[in-house]
Amino acid sequence: MEEVAVLMQEQEVTEARDLFEKILDIRRRQLGGENRKTIETKLGLATAVYAQARSSSIGRNSGEWDEALRLLQEVLISTRELFGDEDLLTLVAMRTLGELYEDRDELRAARKVLEHGLATSRRVLGDEHRLTLAMMTSLATVRRRQGNLRGALDLQELAF
Repeated sequence: MEEVAVLMQEQEVTEARDLFEKILDIRRRQLGGENRKTIETKLGLATAVYAQARSSSIGRNSGEWDEALRLLQEVLISTRELFGDEDLLTLVAMRTLGELYEDRDELRAARKVLEHGLATSRRVLGDEHRLTLAMMTSLATVRRRQGNLRGALDLQELAF
């Protein structure tokens, strides 16, 4: 899995995606679909597909965007059911899904997911945790795009 993370950092997203797909298939067979490691791998695959969609010159409604959305929604449903909203994996899935919604210009959906994720992250992890700060920044972007400049500025000030 460390090799896959390196590939993602080096922008070798296609190769990383292929590896995530292979690892996910193995983990599903060996550990089952509800195993934490399997779900973590599925989140990694969703992130790789999302990264491919973002780097693509094709519009926001391409198949990669839809696949990333489907995978992230599945991960979020699974993590909520198995581990609860306060689990770190669930919070990471919320942030990633919120950012994908924002990239797709689905700002109401992005705001809803990110507001819930931020409130939970602040309560569980605290205001200074890097995931909480990242959610603040993501939600600030959504608020700014919705015209709520005061709300965006308030979050940016908290995050920095």
